[in-house]
Amino acid sequence: MLKISKKTKFAAVVLCLTIITAIAACGKSPDGGNQASADGQEKKVVQYAHPDAISPTSPYEVFGKYFKQYLGELSGGQWDTDIVGGAQLGNESELAVSVSSGLIDMTMSSNIVIANTSMDSAALLLPFMFKNHDEVNYVVEDEQVLEMINASLLKDANVIGLDYTSNGLRKLFMRESYGDSPVLGNLKNKKIRVPETPLPVDTFKALNMTPTTISGSEVITAMQQGTVDGCDYPILPAMASGFGELAKTMINTNHYYVGCSIIFSANFWNGLTDEEKGWFKEASKKAAHQQRMDLGQMEKELTEKMITQGCIPVETDIQPYIDATKPIYEKYAAKINPKLIERVEFLLKEYRASHK
Repeated sequence: MLKISKKTKFAAVVLCLTIITAIAACGKSPDGGNQASADGQEKKVVQYAHPDAISPTSPYEVFGKYFKQYLGELSGGQWDTDIVGGAQLGNESELAVSVSSGLIDMTMSSNIVIANTSMDSAALLLPFMFKNHDEVNYVVEDEQVLEMINASLLKDANVIGLDYTSNGLRKLFMRESYGDSPVLGNLKNKKIRVPETPLPVDTFKALNMTPTTISGSEVITAMQQGTVDGCDYPILPAMASGFGELAKTMINTNHYYVGCSIIFSANFWNGLTDEEKGWFKEASKKAAHQQRMDLGQMEKELTEKMITQGCIPVETDIQPYIDATKPIYEKYAAKINPKLIERVEFLLKEYRASHK
């Protein structure tokens, strides 16, 4: 089962009641749901909940849109997908717990969140592992990588993992301007908002910055009031949060990659027929691939929009960052399945050798 904090445990009963009430309001019973189609035939429904904004540029919404389409097509209209976004059924950590306990059918859970329980999910989160999205896609489309990550999800978190979507490579959004080519020394002691998980905290400490853990719902206020000097965010959620106007500089560090496992409740999954599992696997694979392809294009478009809003993207010499965080890479890599690390590193060498 997923590990949860004392604070989360304290809220678990209230959360469960809230979820059950919300599920009912969304037209689906907690133990699964069917609905009548236009021709009067009973249609099965899978509920996909996510914590992100209900927006056409949300990585979570983009995946949901494609999954709903492909599952409907593959099942011949026998299955529909109820997409419940906007954190209506809980934040990301709470949704992962709810899927693990069988309260919710499926969600997307980022490697930042689920690595707290299933450490192998951090294999793609190590600092400065990837240079660009092409490298990411080459690795996450490898069947061996997915099989090892999904095996650990079942063992450690009691969830069924199918495929991998993308939230993007993280950048540094800073409230101040740092010129055309900021160096690492410019950022010493700067307060950077990071997610509430150990690896990012250790990464920014190694970079001689001051990591500040703030929940996602408080990030905008922290940037507006100057509680932090900057935030580490992927472009899509940053722009959805208004960082184009809040920040003056986006430093293109790509310091780590945030991807999401598509996870299902084991109870829900075990209730499917083999044929239905085949539909879900194929729909998940196709939707995840299309989501990753769309993400790259949306990042380019949003970067152009960001510039018009006053936030300027800049490059920097990444090697000092890589050197400073090498001990963090090695520390966390040692906690992960060595075969998984070896496979990821092999794929990256293979890709780079053929794309010089």
